[in-house]
Amino acid sequence: MSSLLFLLTAVAMIIGWAGRWRLAVGVFVVAFLLSLAWLNHHITDPLALGF
Repeated sequence: MSSLLFLLTAVAMIIGWAGRWRLAVGVFVVAFLLSLAWLNHHITDPLALGF
């Protein structure tokens, strides 16, 4: 999942560099929303620690 987020961000930068900034912003927003969902998953996942 982390690789997908980096890949989407890189694709957004390449598209933006090519001059299609609206599409680049759209891809970046998708990557951002996915990263928020991934962060929320890790924040709310309980740790199974047995001390």
